Amino acid sequence: MEITGRDNEEATDAEMPEEEKKNKYDDENYEFIPPSLRDDAPLAGIINPEIEDIDPRKFFPDFRPNKILRF
Repeated sequence: MEITGRDNEEATDAEMPEEEKKNKYDDENYEFIPPSLRDDAPLAGIINPEIEDIDPRKFFPDFRPNKILRF
């Protein structure tokens, strides 16, 4: 068995169709969904209910979910 850089025949970015590369957060004006309503936020249960519905972009306009927030 030969060891390669790929696991399970995953496609690289160059091989993926353009519509698959884009994710739901690529758009600047994506809709804010509270963490408790999302499947990708496993620690949402520890967020204080008073602040759960606050969109981080209100305080940090440059916030993007898949990017590093720099101050």
